[in-house]
Amino acid sequence: MKLLKLKVWLSAFALIVCLGPNVGWSTRLADGAVTGQVTATPLAGEIEVDHRVYYIAPHSPAEKALHEFSAGLTVDVILDGPADSSASRVVSITRHPGT
Repeated sequence: MKLLKLKVWLSAFALIVCLGPNVGWSTRLADGAVTGQVTATPLAGEIEVDHRVYYIAPHSPAEKALHEFSAGLTVDVILDGPADSSASRVVSITRHPGT
């Protein structure tokens, strides 16, 4: 009987740990997303979208993909913070669908 109770308590504990807030963080929406036209040739560490410069987060997928974009392309930029904050960094850049 004690073994059964132990299994129930361990199962309940595992369920509580698995349903904690950290589990859902990988599927949450990014804080800032910007869609616009690249208005200047991207330089190392920054990209200009709709005449606003965004800095690239180091070691991010955006840093690796930066060389694939040029002026005139419409892109989707995902930021690690609010779009209106100067502290936000670009973590992902993709070509906008349909362009």
